[in-house]
Amino acid sequence: MNDHPDVSRMLSWARDLYDLGAKRPGSTAGLLAETYLFGIMKGFGIADVRREPVDFVSWDPDQARLAVSCGGRSASFPAEPIVYTAFTGGGGICAPVVDLGSGTPDDFDRLDVTGKIVVVSYSHGYIEYELLRSVGYHLHDPGDTLAGKGQVRSGVPEEEQRV
Repeated sequence: MNDHPDVSRMLSWARDLYDLGAKRPGSTAGLLAETYLFGIMKGFGIADVRREPVDFVSWDPDQARLAVSCGGRSASFPAEPIVYTAFTGGGGICAPVVDLGSGTPDDFDRLDVTGKIVVVSYSHGYIEYELLRSVGYHLHDPGDTLAGKGQVRSGVPEEEQRV
């Protein structure tokens, strides 16, 4: 490898890492990204590249599901855990389910949720690149390859913080 990788090579690394999926600590994608980056650094000829163990508690959002049983029938739905909430024990929870729509303060005021499983729907939101281009400081797309595309809003949405 030469001393100065070209832009297309660097973008290929970014694409490769993106294609691994959500890289939360301890996840399969996170470990694959770690191995991938280790190889790239070694490929630069850096002699002292190492991976060191770090103790932490992790969770995998792909395993979150809501399973419902009622009257001999059951169904299972994908779900997204809310960060910093407690894990459900292996036996699950048996309780009535309350649908609070988008979980606004009015939604919580209108129903008693004590002892119930509360289901709230929300979206992380989506920002079109045309908007980002008009207000962003560091959006570089000389080939206009992002036209008509967008970005899922990152961070913890207000709805999630409120719920």
